[in-house]
Amino acid sequence: MASCSTTFTPGIPSCRNFTRTFRPSSPSWRKSRVVTAKLAQKNAMQYRKLGDSDLNISEITIGTMTFGEQNTEKEAHEILSYAFDQGINIIDTAEAYPVPMRKETQGTTDLYISSWMKSQPRDKVILATKVCGYSERSSYIRENAKVLRVDAANIRESVEKSLKRLNIDYIDLLQIHWPDRYVPLFGEFFYETSKWRPSVPFVEQLRAFQELIDEGKDFGGNTEHFLVIMGFHQGSVVSPFLFALAMDILKRHIQEEVTCDVSHEADAEVTLDTQIIPKRASVKYLRSVIQGNGEIEEHVTHCIGPRWMLASRVLCDKNVPPIIKVSGSGPIEDKVQDLRLRWFGHVKEEMCGCHGKEVRYIGVSNETSYGVMEFVHAAKVEGLPKIVSIQNNYSLLVRCHFEVDLVEVCHPNNCNIGLLSYSPLASGTLSGKYLDNNSEAAKKGRLNLFPGYMERYNKSLAKEATKKYEEVAKKHGLTLVELALGFARDRPFMTSSIIGATSVDQLKEDIDAFLTTERPLPPQVMDDIEDIFKRYRDPASR
Repeated sequence: MASCSTTFTPGIPSCRNFTRTFRPSSPSWRKSRVVTAKLAQKNAMQYRKLGDSDLNISEITIGTMTFGEQNTEKEAHEILSYAFDQGINIIDTAEAYPVPMRKETQGTTDLYISSWMKSQPRDKVILATKVCGYSERSSYIRENAKVLRVDAANIRESVEKSLKRLNIDYIDLLQIHWPDRYVPLFGEFFYETSKWRPSVPFVEQLRAFQELIDEGKDFGGNTEHFLVIMGFHQGSVVSPFLFALAMDILKRHIQEEVTCDVSHEADAEVTLDTQIIPKRASVKYLRSVIQGNGEIEEHVTHCIGPRWMLASRVLCDKNVPPIIKVSGSGPIEDKVQDLRLRWFGHVKEEMCGCHGKEVRYIGVSNETSYGVMEFVHAAKVEGLPKIVSIQNNYSLLVRCHFEVDLVEVCHPNNCNIGLLSYSPLASGTLSGKYLDNNSEAAKKGRLNLFPGYMERYNKSLAKEATKKYEEVAKKHGLTLVELALGFARDRPFMTSSIIGATSVDQLKEDIDAFLTTERPLPPQVMDDIEDIFKRYRDPASR
């Protein structure tokens, strides 16, 4: 008899007992196990490839536009942590967030995401952001601008500021938030020919993205690119002048203020990216000066005397410009003194296996079939980067714009562009809370908190249609949220639905509805949905 290879673990039956207890001959047992496994698979988060990219994203994207307006930093962190615990792996943000757009809060969303990401492995988070399209009202987002455009200068400034706010090296997906040219936006249904205006050529926009993508590839692939990681120990006996010497060497080639992170309290490491240092011998010289044991090589002992006074001045003179700062803590010299840290000569080169300051993929948002095809054509003819995604509004209340022709354009056998749909609950309308405008939930909802915001859902047939969809949901034993999210989830052209929430409880309800509602929705449910759609075609547009 063959020996049993079962691992004997406390509390687990032995091999024979396991066979006798858990493997009855009844085929119904095996069938039930298969059914259970299939059910579990249906209820698990699904992942899909985004267009022609190599990004494998979750079927839910976490939206963040309330962070910094309706949500505090702590709440934002709780929402993000819960989302990723449930299997979500992609965050959607924008340089314009939070919404409603205001100069006083612009960029706060990114800062909240950045502080959360400090505790996350960067390669486990797919980060999508957006550069603003044409705008005369939001010029405050750029330096000395009267109008926002989607040209090379605007795109570069947007990316650089986003990278800085988010404190990351690369953006996985950079999207144009809305077009540079005139198009009907945010509830407008008809194209007004009189509003046509000259716009930045599609080729020019793609070339600007190409430059950023190429810079990232060159930067990330250059073997001379690495991180300089300098270590400290609290209470080390090594003299602090070595640290001052190292700082001086680096500062000589740094032309702007640089923020770095000190990772621990007792044992600290300061990380500087060598992109701020010209590719000269400065870092090699630094490594030749400082050995791993804190000693100084003999051939550079002549540096000690001249640098001795300099060391004292760098560490003690408060008038020295704080060129290198610790995040949120002032000059790095102050941090070293406060913690009584002493340089112990630890200099490491960590090869940059990331993507450098790079944009990996590009996409569009609030775009039309004309715009998508122009981008696709320009990319093909000029050999420029292809858009891999489109982020457009899609829900039970907003269907026609995508279903009429964009679905053909984006089909995998045509242009293969993945849909990231926003507002699958129509800004909360399809939760049903606005059916009673006097309810506590409605009063706290953004449609009432911000008068005029998404008014297309209030001043239209949307409420009437929502009531009809609620009746369908009740008829089939579903909540309105389950009906709305199940519908969006099951669309054959859907890659990921962007879901935002102002609380963990709200997010939990949405994720549970998304994952546990029967997949796909039964034919009887879909028939009833289509009956209502025939009577209320895109009611938010009327």
